[in-house]
Amino acid sequence: MEKKGFKCEKELLGDALIVRIEGEINCTFSCEFSEALSEIWSGMDQKIIILDMEKVSYIDSSGMGALVAEHRRVLNAQRQLRLCNLEANVQKVLRLAFLDRIFNIYPNQEEALKADS
Repeated sequence: MEKKGFKCEKELLGDALIVRIEGEINCTFSCEFSEALSEIWSGMDQKIIILDMEKVSYIDSSGMGALVAEHRRVLNAQRQLRLCNLEANVQKVLRLAFLDRIFNIYPNQEEALKADS
C-alpha cells in the first residue's frame, strides 16, 4: 500500500503480520499512516504485529502519537505490537520521549519474531 510520503508492505509469517514501512511518519502523513495500518490489520487474526521500520527516515511528535494510538488499538484487540530495525535517529527520538518503555523494540525482524512478550 503506497500513500503520499510513505509506503507499507505486509507479509504474513505464521502468527505474525510483518508490516514494512518506508518513508517519513510526520505531521503531514500521520493520519494517513494510522489509516493505512488500520486498513492493513483489520480483518487479520495474527496476534503479533511487527512494524519493520528499517526504512523510516524520520518521525516527529505526530508520528509518535500515531504509533501510540495504533499500539493502544492493537492492545485492545488482545494483540502485540513490536517494532524492529529502527534507524538510530528514530530510536533516539522514541527514547527521548520515553516511548521505548511502552513499545517492544527489537534490533531486527528475527529477534522480534522469536521474542516472548
